[in-house]
Amino acid sequence: MEQRKKKGFFDYFLPKYRYLQIEVPYYEYLRGEVIVEDMKDLFEEAPENLTLYHLIALMYFDFMEQVKKGAKYEQLCPF
Repeated sequence: MEQRKKKGFFDYFLPKYRYLQIEVPYYEYLRGEVIVEDMKDLFEEAPENLTLYHLIALMYFDFMEQVKKGAKYEQLCPF
């Protein structure tokens, strides 16, 4: 017999996944691309398929981790 996870009221109305759209000036985008290329050149352990997408995702997850740990608002603003 297969066990099914019970759905709550909001599970029927809210999608499981959320999308985050980030808009940055083109110059900042180019700076990010240069940083990624520099990381590939400088660090042997950097994966060859590293992209700006991966860098932004890592920074976002790190930010969310700080939020979960209860960092103060004043600490997170500059971050």
